[in-house]
Amino acid sequence: MKKKLCLFMCLVLIATAFASVTFARDEICSYCNARVKLYDTSNEYAYKRYYSQCKLYSNRQDVIVVWAKDYLYRCSNPECGIENFSETKIVNQERVCDHS
Repeated sequence: MKKKLCLFMCLVLIATAFASVTFARDEICSYCNARVKLYDTSNEYAYKRYYSQCKLYSNRQDVIVVWAKDYLYRCSNPECGIENFSETKIVNQERVCDHS
């Protein structure tokens, strides 16, 4: 019974991995259907700041800083024309608690 269950779980994992690779979306250029490629990455920057209740003192607020990077893509075919887009990805979140 354990062998059958293990075999079934392995098959499910293989099928899931195959489906994720097969159906993964590739960004393509709208003019010539070429794939886009990464050409630049920005430095980390403070994407957003917001306040949250302090974990130590309920009557105070902490600043939450969300750090992000921009990934810049362009069409891989130079004859296709200029088509760029960017994607922002969250890199880190930092809680700033400076209550002394």
